[in-house]
Amino acid sequence: MAWHDDDEVGRDSALAIARHLDRPRTAYDVEVKGGHVWHCSLSLRADEGALTDEQWGAIARDFITAMEFDDNEGTKAPCRWVAVRHGVSTNGNDHIHIAVNLVREDGTKASTHHDFRRAQTAARALEAKYGLEELESVRAERSTRGYNPAEREAQARARARAKHERSRSKLGADAPTWEALAGDDRQALIASELRTDQPRYLLALKVRAASTASDSEAEFVRRMRRSGLLVRPRYADGRTDVITGYSVAERPQAGERPIWYGGGHLGRDLTLPRLRDGWPDTVTGASEAADEWNAAKRGRRVVAPGREASEPDPELWDKRNAELSQLV
Repeated sequence: MAWHDDDEVGRDSALAIARHLDRPRTAYDVEVKGGHVWHCSLSLRADEGALTDEQWGAIARDFITAMEFDDNEGTKAPCRWVAVRHGVSTNGNDHIHIAVNLVREDGTKASTHHDFRRAQTAARALEAKYGLEELESVRAERSTRGYNPAEREAQARARARAKHERSRSKLGADAPTWEALAGDDRQALIASELRTDQPRYLLALKVRAASTASDSEAEFVRRMRRSGLLVRPRYADGRTDVITGYSVAERPQAGERPIWYGGGHLGRDLTLPRLRDGWPDTVTGASEAADEWNAAKRGRRVVAPGREASEPDPELWDKRNAELSQLV
């Protein structure tokens, strides 16, 4: 805005901007594992219309501050960054692209730790500040702890794009790039990846429900088995009484083999050490849990049924369901 105002940015001007953005990295000769450019896009729904350049500029600056790529109130050297606006997308979404040089102006590196979560938090704050439409899944409060619809779609989009670029490299230069694909074609590829991810997502819901309802690790194992899951523990070397992790799978259909997922692959909050933080740590509890894990491993009956065996009264269940519906 300051350098070019409304002028068209030609190739020479664009290269001059790029050299300016990249100067801290080249001056200090700093290498960043995975690449020194951090990129994301901020997009509106098509029916929200378009913002002015000034509005997008203010949003971009607030976003950079929220992501801590700025000077952090004078405590760090800032990163050099650029926001690019080149019209609406194929689907009619007004948007900008943000590119950040992760090498700060003093040669130190900016952190991208938990950048997806931080970006989502920043986006929610910007929606509220600038009166923009909230993400639909947030407005409906459909997200679940550790795994939400927006994250699933973002991951599916990344996988779809990577697969398309790999197939394009085999087909040759005539194959369209990801950006050149029609919006409907891109959405079809993303939807395909979402369907592929569905078993893991549903497993995570069941395991998370079992962990939330359980008062102990032994009850957690029993609840997973009660929901129809196959469960197997991971033991410490040479031990059968010390469990360090677990895997789960849906019961396979006839002729199929079970597909196992470790707790950490279902969600960061579903690793066994994280789950144990919410249960009492006693010698008796550890022994009871080991018995249930071993029974699950061998496909035997549960050792000591507990709270999970009590089914809610049907009338009480209907009453609570009606009350919840009214609350929602």
